[in-house]
Amino acid sequence: MESLHYFAAMFDSLDDCLPLESAERLSIEKKHLGKEIKSVINFDKDEEDSESFPSYEKVEAWKNRMESHGFEGMKLSSKCLIQAKLLLKITTHYSPLQCEGDVNGGFRVFERDEAKALSLGWQYRCLLTASAWQCV
Repeated sequence: MESLHYFAAMFDSLDDCLPLESAERLSIEKKHLGKEIKSVINFDKDEEDSESFPSYEKVEAWKNRMESHGFEGMKLSSKCLIQAKLLLKITTHYSPLQCEGDVNGGFRVFERDEAKALSLGWQYRCLLTASAWQCV
């Protein structure tokens, strides 16, 4: 279900970012999202190969996995959030940028886990999260 919600948000965000017939949008849909969806659909849960495991899990699952292997999250500089918001504002043409806490529509950038992670979201759904880890 997590993958379904993720891809639905990705396609919804494309609707507001790129015209339906744009070559850039078609390329993203075919070369990136299409391949990812195909790999999720073809994923065999009984297979032991961890390389083929889809990576559409909640941040909490990744955090638990990293911590169980002896890593701890590093606090990100406040400059990271400012830069991410600036980059998003520069590259967001069709859709309004949302401020933190405002989830009525559009893209948003926000801190998570006591500033140890930075996420890009579309409306209520997190699309991508970046974090830094160090060995304890």
